[in-house]
Amino acid sequence: MCARAVADELSGPFGMLDESITGGGVTIEDGSEFILDDRICLLTTNNHGEVTGMRGGVGLWVSDDGIRLGQEWTQLGFDTIPSYYAAYDPARAARTYGDDPKFERPKVLCMLGHPINKRPA
Repeated sequence: MCARAVADELSGPFGMLDESITGGGVTIEDGSEFILDDRICLLTTNNHGEVTGMRGGVGLWVSDDGIRLGQEWTQLGFDTIPSYYAAYDPARAARTYGDDPKFERPKVLCMLGHPINKRPA
């Protein structure tokens, strides 16, 4: 379940929405939002695999309004550490929620208002 506080102005006052923005029955944490192509995107850890089908994977939720983020719009945001770095040292990587070590508190690097997928030159 993911709760959301909303306000008419950035300075508040804020109030909580009555319903979960991600629907019921999922356990997520460590949300990080960004905008891509005028849509609100949310990365969340998915420790138990209900969203991505992978324990420890990161879910990418996409929404037109930032209020409703249904599982039907969700995909794998990124995989566990061995998928990106095969030479990692297993003795130095903690495993929680799955067979492989996972990323904690996922974030997206944005430059000039857009997510980037590689290190700037």
